[in-house]
Amino acid sequence: MKKDPMNNSRIKKKLHSDYEFLEGISRGLSHDVLSLITPIDTYFSYIKNYPDKAKELEEISANNIKLLSQIISDARIFTISNKLIKSPSHLKDIADYAIRSLASLTTKRKIKFKMEVDSEITLLVNFILIQRLLTNVLKNCIESNATEIIICSEIIFTKKNKVCNIKIIDNGDGIEKSNLSKIFQQGYSTKKSSGLGFTIVKKIIDLHNGTIDVSSKVKEGTKIIISLPIN
Repeated sequence: MKKDPMNNSRIKKKLHSDYEFLEGISRGLSHDVLSLITPIDTYFSYIKNYPDKAKELEEISANNIKLLSQIISDARIFTISNKLIKSPSHLKDIADYAIRSLASLTTKRKIKFKMEVDSEITLLVNFILIQRLLTNVLKNCIESNATEIIICSEIIFTKKNKVCNIKIIDNGDGIEKSNLSKIFQQGYSTKKSSGLGFTIVKKIIDLHNGTIDVSSKVKEGTKIIISLPIN
């Protein structure tokens, strides 16, 4: 039986593409991990000389360790296959959980959340991944200096199925038009980070056969629409 050279070429191209993607993810994660581990070692040395600063430095170290745990959790997302464990989940519960997980950031910045999510909307999703998706998006809104974030939902009927649109609107700095097409690119960041935040968001949406649309105006804010099918 003859082998199809075109098929072999496609396989090699796919493997090369996957390798480059994972290599980029690895570089990004390594950057974030090292940026968190290095200060921890320094803090412990500093505590010996300045015991009066011990409590403050211990809190910073504990927070860095928490962030390291989150990075490891994020890395696992890229190894998940399309066969997710899904269960019926209330969208409002997921959104509430995501907001609570960001309490340390929102309290300091006095951010106002306006929730307009129908408590009856139930999605067949992986609760943890969708919560992580919303957390990443909301964190990005917070880091754009937003003071108000609106989360709302609507049900749309298409020719093929029923879709839930999750809209997240903020009044932050906004995104330059020339940068909008780059935000889902692996490694793209304007904040000296790994640039995996929206890469993770896109991966989770793809795993749920959904879509995401981002529109923004500088100094006015950003509007994000996440569409997930209702099965």
